[in-house]
Amino acid sequence: MSVSGKNVIIKKESKVKHRMKRMASLMLALSVMLSMLTVDKIEVQAAVSISGSRVASYCNSKVGTTYPAGYCLAWVASIFRELGAGSSSACCAYTYGTQHLKSTSSSNIPVGADVFFRGSKTRCSNCGNTCGHVGIYVGDGYIVHSYSGKVHKDKLSTVINWSGYCYMGWGYHGNVDLNDEESHNPVGCLDIVEVTSDGKIRVRGWMFDPDAVTKSNVIHIYVGGPAGTPGAEGHAITANTSRKDVDAVYHVGEFHGFDTKLSTSKSGNQEVYVYGINEGRGNSNPVIGHKTVNIPESVHNPRFQIEEMYVTDKGKLKIKGWAYDPDDVTKSIDFHVYIGGDCSTYKTSEGKACKANVSRKDIGQKYNIGEFHGIDIELDTKREGAQPVYLYAINIGRGNDNPEMKRATLKFPEKWTVCEHEYKEYVSNNDATCGKDGTKTAVCEKCCKVKDTIVEEGSATGNHNWDDGTITKEATEDETGILEYRCSECGEVRREIIPVVEKKTDEVSKEDAAKTAEVDESTEEDAAKTTEADESTEEDAAKTTEADESTEEGAAKTAEADESTEEDAAKTAEVDETVEVDKDEADGQLSLVQKWSDSSVNKIEQEKKADSEDELAKAEETGLGYDDDVEVAVPKFKKFTNVKKCTVKIQASTPGDIDGYEYICAKVSTKTFKKFKKAVKNADGTNFKFKGLKKVISKSNKVKFKKLKKGGRYAFAVRAFKVVDGVKYYSEYCTVKTIKVKK
Repeated sequence: MSVSGKNVIIKKESKVKHRMKRMASLMLALSVMLSMLTVDKIEVQAAVSISGSRVASYCNSKVGTTYPAGYCLAWVASIFRELGAGSSSACCAYTYGTQHLKSTSSSNIPVGADVFFRGSKTRCSNCGNTCGHVGIYVGDGYIVHSYSGKVHKDKLSTVINWSGYCYMGWGYHGNVDLNDEESHNPVGCLDIVEVTSDGKIRVRGWMFDPDAVTKSNVIHIYVGGPAGTPGAEGHAITANTSRKDVDAVYHVGEFHGFDTKLSTSKSGNQEVYVYGINEGRGNSNPVIGHKTVNIPESVHNPRFQIEEMYVTDKGKLKIKGWAYDPDDVTKSIDFHVYIGGDCSTYKTSEGKACKANVSRKDIGQKYNIGEFHGIDIELDTKREGAQPVYLYAINIGRGNDNPEMKRATLKFPEKWTVCEHEYKEYVSNNDATCGKDGTKTAVCEKCCKVKDTIVEEGSATGNHNWDDGTITKEATEDETGILEYRCSECGEVRREIIPVVEKKTDEVSKEDAAKTAEVDESTEEDAAKTTEADESTEEDAAKTTEADESTEEGAAKTAEADESTEEDAAKTAEVDETVEVDKDEADGQLSLVQKWSDSSVNKIEQEKKADSEDELAKAEETGLGYDDDVEVAVPKFKKFTNVKKCTVKIQASTPGDIDGYEYICAKVSTKTFKKFKKAVKNADGTNFKFKGLKKVISKSNKVKFKKLKKGGRYAFAVRAFKVVDGVKYYSEYCTVKTIKVKK
């Protein structure tokens, strides 16, 4: 029973559902049929002005009321008819839309305008197209329309996404002129508002004024709040960039776009408002859009670009680029350069302050900041080798930093290799020689390393440094010899005559001659000692006695050594007698070992020795003097001065008409001093030899002996010379003087 009862209930419910579905199908079919019916065209009346806001208000009042399904177009017509405007219709909503369509855009739809859709599964029996759908836009993205027997208010975006329908666009209904001032206000869209990497605000979008679509209209942009906000920054631009997409929708021409970057002094979160400036009828400058952006404080720091930084071939640091501060583009800002480290090493690195004030018209035009913000500079530096280099832009506005513009490690050459040398103080090198000027040297004032050496004009001393001489021709019994002296500094040569060797007056056998030579050697030694004793004091006399004893002993040895025949002994005695003859009386008896003067040989002697006039002429060609009438006075020492650096300064007298002096000097001890005196006394010509001898030839009576040994005792002598017809004649040496070098 219960089961059968349940089955009865189920059957009843099934019948009810079936009836409801059938009724809905009939209503839908009836709605479609009615929409397909041809609507009698109403005569078009004169345009009627109705406010769009009035249309929207009236439509909103109808929401929720019933209206026959399938009569969406009839409902729209009834709204305008009830508002007192004429109306027109068509066979279907789609056809009506094609007749009155103004724009295909789904944005900026005027309030009170018709909104059209194509689609539906039912086709119009009159035009054959799908019937479509229509509603009225009431603002804020909503439309009011009739469907399924009732008036609804839905989001336009929702209806656009209905299955089977497609949005066509919007237009004005029939003869209705939406005489709403708002409909004449500018229309536009804000696409992008963002902060760029260089701290500017980028604003992009489009705008046009319905009353002036042939013009590019003005836009106002405010940063920091809507127009009228205290402290808000205002910027005016023109919407004149190409936007073909806008023209394709609104048919107003393409040049209504804008895409610009704005400089600002603002930072932090800032509201950006964009206004379309009305031209014509409208009643306001509507907000096209607004957005809040965050502007970091760093955007107020200096802007810059370093294009080049390198070391030139002259060792200078080359920098090229530009820099400016966005908070005051009328000023050329400073930038700092550090070589050797960053700014934290300012105590040890090399810092330089520079200014970005070179003309850069390209940068001025690009950023609209004026032209004098360029950098093009070469900097000198004392640094060498690899060095870190840092550049910093100096902030002058609201920024929070002096940003680092560039860093690099560069290699600087050694300064002396690239220095433009400058020399001022030249110091003599004291290297002048007898016949050659010396040099003087200066150190570069800039790099303090490179030296410049030049000739010290007129510094030649004229004092030759003669060597000990070389016999270029030996003297014989028939011909004179030649002795050449060469200056070790300039290479000048001086020649002197070696007298002829005297012929023997008696016939002595070779054996006797050998014995005579042996005796002569002994006798010469004794004679030397005797001469030394004669010139000394009483002490020297004592030594002379000792020397005489030595002579007797030598003679005894000679006699003992002489084991020859009595005839030989007689000959030896005869030779001894010859040695004892006074020198003044020994005319023509010259020893076999001949000494000569280094000045000249007496012309008379040369004539005696010359065998012919040809030999005399040959001797004269050597440049030596032959006139024994030439007399040269002996100079004297006037003053000795021990100056610094182990140098002794000497001043000699001026003994009449002379052409120069020959000074000699040698380091002596108590023992060697006597030998020096003896050598000076016995000196003949230039044949003067003594260990460690220094010689200076000068035209001046004042000379210096340098590089002596401190604490040493030195003996000095001087003689004068005179040049006659190119021949140099010497005087005797003066009395020997000694001095101890103390400093």
